[in-house]
Amino acid sequence: MLFRSIDLRVFDGLVKGVAILRADKIPSLAGEIEYERINATRFGGALGIGQLLAGEASGNLRFSALSENWTTIFSALEGDGTFSLARGGIRGVDLPEAVRRVSRGPVLGGATQFEQLSARIRINDSGYRLSDISINSGLMQSSGNVEVGKDLQLKGKMVLQMRGSANQMRVPIVLDGTLMVPEVRAGSN
Repeated sequence: MLFRSIDLRVFDGLVKGVAILRADKIPSLAGEIEYERINATRFGGALGIGQLLAGEASGNLRFSALSENWTTIFSALEGDGTFSLARGGIRGVDLPEAVRRVSRGPVLGGATQFEQLSARIRINDSGYRLSDISINSGLMQSSGNVEVGKDLQLKGKMVLQMRGSANQMRVPIVLDGTLMVPEVRAGSN
C-alpha cells in the first residue's frame, strides 16, 4: 500500500510525507516525513515522556521498519533526520546551574530555556541518538551529543559556553541518569 501524500494536522502543527506499507510475508514500513510547528509538550505527552520539552518542533525524518508481525513493527523502527525546537525549554535539565556548581555534584531538576535547539536524530532498536546538538539562548550556547536507550537511560556530553561582556567561559557538561530523572554536572569532555 502506497501513501503518496500524507497531510496531517496534529499537535497544533503540520506533518507531510509519503509512506509505503507492505504486508507480504514480512510486514514492512518505509517513508519520509517533514513536520512543522508541532507542539513539543503535547507530542511528549502522547509519547509517554510527559512535559520534558517545550517549544515548536520542525524537521524531517526518513524511516523504515521490518518485523515478523504488525504488533512489533514500531519497535523495529529505524530512522534518521533533523529537528529543531524554537522558543522552548528542556525541563529537568539546568545547564547554567551545572556550570555554577562546578564541583558540588550533579544538578537534578530545573530547566534550560532557549531560543533555538537543533540536532540530528538517529533512531534504532536500542534507542535514539541526538548528535550535532546546538542550543542557543542569548549569552549561552551549548553543543554536544546525547543517547537515550530503550530503557530511557541517558548518556551525553556537551560543552556549554557562557559569554559575558568581558569574558567567555567554556565548560564541559556530562548528562546521566534517566530521561525522566536526568542528572547534569560539570565534567570532562
